Amino acid sequence: ERLYWVLGLYYFEESVHNKVDFELVPALQPIIGNRSFSNDLRVRNESYAAFGQANYGLTQQLRLTTGLRYTHDRKEVDRRNLTYPSGVPNQPQAVREASSDDISTRVGLDYQWTPELMTYVSAAKGYKAGGFNGRASSVGDFNAYEPETVWTYELGLRSDFLDRRVRFNATEFSAEAGFTDAKYTELPTDAQFLASQLIDKDSEFVYTPKTSVTLAAQYSTPLSDRFELSARIDYAHKSTIDFDVANSPLLRQKPYGLLNARITLLHVPN
Repeated sequence: ERLYWVLGLYYFEESVHNKVDFELVPALQPIIGNRSFSNDLRVRNESYAAFGQANYGLTQQLRLTTGLRYTHDRKEVDRRNLTYPSGVPNQPQAVREASSDDISTRVGLDYQWTPELMTYVSAAKGYKAGGFNGRASSVGDFNAYEPETVWTYELGLRSDFLDRRVRFNATEFSAEAGFTDAKYTELPTDAQFLASQLIDKDSEFVYTPKTSVTLAAQYSTPLSDRFELSARIDYAHKSTIDFDVANSPLLRQKPYGLLNARITLLHVPN
């Protein structure tokens, strides 16, 4: 058959109660008063989606893949800031609600040059729902953040050599407006923010290396009818990572690489 397809439905619901107590040093309370507080959040998230994907053989070697997904998300957050340990409200209770919809698509082509060699290209749109910054220190800062979308593009190679004893795969991946190349485009213009000089449009996002590279190789060989030996080595490299929004040099991870190796003896039952 030339056509393969799948259809599906998705539903997710969760209710979360998160209460964190912040007890300041009791010895200072006679001087500064009781500044201890509790951050009390009650969150309800709901998401449902319908999706489908089809693979169609244009020829014996060329295959087209298309996909479509509709997603609806709804979020509700009840925020309460309370005096600790009495539970008396420090700030007015605030409830925020938001919903969003998205249609995500995917299209790709792959070509099977030989039984051991395949290349492909694809483009896809990804989506992540927005929400609220529940850790805000005041009701005024308890705001929503918008949903995120990103277009990703892949160019790849999948291959086996030497009677499938050696496998080589390669992927070129890029994202348009994704976190790996994110930039600040709009910033507050009030005097307090400008005076803080905390970030500007050249600031880097936190926990976001510009470059991540992973290389891996694995070799397996049978020792007998019941045992197989495999060896694997992989290397991962990440560029500079900032851990605070101000990009402080003291809170910055320099570029680094990790080299891992593993040998496995596998017992194969009769």
